[in-house]
Amino acid sequence: MSILGAVVRTTPANAQALALRLALVPGVEVAPHPGDGRIVIVLEDVDAVTRAVNDDSGDSAAARFARI
Repeated sequence: MSILGAVVRTTPANAQALALRLALVPGVEVAPHPGDGRIVIVLEDVDAVTRAVNDDSGDSAAARFARI
């Protein structure tokens, strides 16, 4: 199992929309953010059931991290 953490930076105006979009990615948790453009995320590998149901979740946490 892989667990990764990252700080994603964007403009303050785009932070809320980006946080919502990131939250839709399987295996991604979005922490509450201060609204200044910094978004903390935690990515973890998803289980086999989630991979079977959601076609775009078949990659590892590291691969999703690279796409983000």
